[in-house]
Amino acid sequence: MELERYKRYGRIYGTFDGRSPNLVLGDPVLIRKVLIQDFEHFVNRRDLRTRNAYVNNGLSALKDGQWKLVRAVMSPAFTIGKIKHMNGLMSECAQSLIHHLQRQTSGGEVKVNIKAAVAAYSLDVIASCAFGTKIDSFQKPNNPFVSTATKIFSCSGTGNPIFTLLCERT
Repeated sequence: MELERYKRYGRIYGTFDGRSPNLVLGDPVLIRKVLIQDFEHFVNRRDLRTRNAYVNNGLSALKDGQWKLVRAVMSPAFTIGKIKHMNGLMSECAQSLIHHLQRQTSGGEVKVNIKAAVAAYSLDVIASCAFGTKIDSFQKPNNPFVSTATKIFSCSGTGNPIFTLLCERT
């Protein structure tokens, strides 16, 4: 749908979510300007409030001054050197995902639960990059870190129908 709008209206156009206006950018130069150079003027994102405090306090959900405060605290964690180091950790997690998928499909054509595989990969990346621990959630799905994170990021009871649709369970 976004691609059709892009082709019809061009690199910059607006939409509405109910009564809330949204600006959609398709120009890489403008995207860079908004997200990097002039980010302090574009702090608010789409409102997806839920009953989950962890989701509501995430950087993408915060507004105005609260967003600026949290971003200022988080920015030092994402220097070029640290991101390069994280890239190596993410590559290791990607290799675990590949090995997991190869094991699951080694017997021929098999149905694979991609949502579960990507969730495990994401959790491995978060654990290694943010917490400095390797959990290998593919091999150890009952790890306490995995169990706790699954409860925290569970989409049940969010209270927001849009967020619930995005988190459709398999």
